[in-house]
Amino acid sequence: MNIAKLAKYAAKKRCEPLKHLSNSWLLPFGIDKLKIVLEAERKRRFPPLTLEEHEKHGDTYGQNSGGQYVILTRDPRNIRSILSEQAKIFQYGAVRRACFRPLLGDGIFTKDGVEWEKSRKILAPIFHQDHVPNLAILEKHVKQLTERLFEAKNQVKEDLFSGELQELFFSFTLDTATEFLFGKSTESLSRGQEIQQGNEVMLFADAFNIAMRWLARRERLKAFYWLLQSKEFRATCSIAHNFVESIIQARLDTFESGANKQMREKSVLQHMHESAVDEKTTRDEIINVLFAARDTTASLLNWIFYTLSREPAIFKALRAEILSVLGDNTSRGPTNSELARMEYLDQVIDETLRLFPVVPLNGRFCTQTTTLPSGGGTDAQSPILVPKGTLICYSPYAMQRSAKLYGDDVGEFRPERWAEKSVKERTIDGSYMPFNRGPRKCLGERYALKQTKYVTCRLVQHIKHISPSNNEGSAIAEEPKKWQDNIKYHIGITMASDDGLRVKYVSARAGALR
Repeated sequence: MNIAKLAKYAAKKRCEPLKHLSNSWLLPFGIDKLKIVLEAERKRRFPPLTLEEHEKHGDTYGQNSGGQYVILTRDPRNIRSILSEQAKIFQYGAVRRACFRPLLGDGIFTKDGVEWEKSRKILAPIFHQDHVPNLAILEKHVKQLTERLFEAKNQVKEDLFSGELQELFFSFTLDTATEFLFGKSTESLSRGQEIQQGNEVMLFADAFNIAMRWLARRERLKAFYWLLQSKEFRATCSIAHNFVESIIQARLDTFESGANKQMREKSVLQHMHESAVDEKTTRDEIINVLFAARDTTASLLNWIFYTLSREPAIFKALRAEILSVLGDNTSRGPTNSELARMEYLDQVIDETLRLFPVVPLNGRFCTQTTTLPSGGGTDAQSPILVPKGTLICYSPYAMQRSAKLYGDDVGEFRPERWAEKSVKERTIDGSYMPFNRGPRKCLGERYALKQTKYVTCRLVQHIKHISPSNNEGSAIAEEPKKWQDNIKYHIGITMASDDGLRVKYVSARAGALR
């Protein structure tokens, strides 16, 4: 569509001009904007940058970045239109596919249109099973997690321990994800398995982490993604593929031999095998789901305990609720009905997802010229023109920290806000969307939330008190409500703490491991 036709279309739709940031003549093609992003990433402050830019320039604005015209928005009206009302127009696009394909292949997170619908059709029935996730299986892995938490090397004195939780959470979710996917876990938390297969499992985990970092950097460069190629990137992708392929083949052999007939529940792999899904598609979809099941839940667990360790009053209130339902017996976990009674735990999880969304920034390409409902004119309330080929970047991190939506205490971690009707309604109007929305809403939402709720409950049962510490195990004094200013963020595709999560904690277990 030429300029004259675009102008006529915009007038017909009553569009008004969108605020557009100019580029530096010293750094053309939007390279100056990329430089700002890369500098923020170097300082590990990229998510706060998105918030600062929206506070400075408005809820919706345009710019050229890395040779690409980009509209950035945190307006829930626009995001709702992109993800729900015009979902068929706004797609991932060829650039994202090219960025992600070396690791994720042709899976659900790299596909659009009809091909994406095929992936969704393959995977949806698995996540919609009533027993997903199975609490008995979760409990097995929780026991391994608590054994690692309270092992002798972490003991400082008596019932006081010190350890790094973020790494444990990623190992835990790797174990639960592989059990869900293959019907057999990598058992990376098991101390016995450390010796037998630890090198192979840890090699995969490290390679997967490194490859995910490369994907994130490539996506940030947009049209210049191809500049980021390296032997390390290719090697880590190859390690990840080989690891997954070896597990798939081993499990398929058991399926053929009939050794899996005693299994009461079907794994993702077994479901795909019985549905006659070809080997390449199976591998790619498995890697995509493995990324989602491992990284997103580990990130959420990390931010929950990162926060609880710095907000003692909230930890105390949460522990009181859990004990009121379960008593002080740490030997058993909650049932589904008991979990349903823990409303404050739900509020803690919701507030964590509000302030620390697992995916802080996301995007879609516009595949045909259209409009979005807001951002135009002097008051930014009129529709705006979105030409074909425009990249839309939307920021859940910036949106969910907007004072217009959540009040003047928007930056404060206050779980009680989720008891307020006006805040609960944010899940309806699209201004709270931790698992996306529309046709591409996360398939694993229930899986992730149920697993997170169960694990958080079990760990709080086992821990009387928790506080941040440094690498030497010494306590760190961080003022409540101010600690967020010191966070350094690690951004892969998901968001984690760049400094990890080192904490001191007091065991509530009778006869804690010594």
